[in-house]
Amino acid sequence: MPWNCSARLMQLGSGTGDCVPGVHQVLGRNISEGGLQVRADRLFAVRSRLLVEMESPEVPEGIQAVGSVVWASPGSSEDAWILGIEFSDVGDTAMSRIRALLWLESGRSLSHIGIGDPTVKGSQDHDRDDPTGPSRHPICP
Repeated sequence: MPWNCSARLMQLGSGTGDCVPGVHQVLGRNISEGGLQVRADRLFAVRSRLLVEMESPEVPEGIQAVGSVVWASPGSSEDAWILGIEFSDVGDTAMSRIRALLWLESGRSLSHIGIGDPTVKGSQDHDRDDPTGPSRHPICP
């Protein structure tokens, strides 16, 4: 699901020399229960384990998860990378916040065509009545 947010990445222990130390600010682009797509100014190696801290106005408490880079591709500018991060360790609280965010965002993205808008007759989308309803789907570039 398209979603713009601020996020921080911190690479977790790595036995190889390709570790990128420190905390790196990135821009979240897409999110699902399974992972996140981000735009970064640094390239992280595929299979790098990362602590991901996401922030957005919709979730002021933030969301933390651990994930791994599953793909990386060059971004639109010379020093930008688009990364696909698959979550591997998401606590119950973080997953609840992701599901609530997906539920809120899906209502916003569909409201322009009357789906989910209680003022438009017949617009109820019963699958979205449950914030735990979004299903897992792969992150694609």
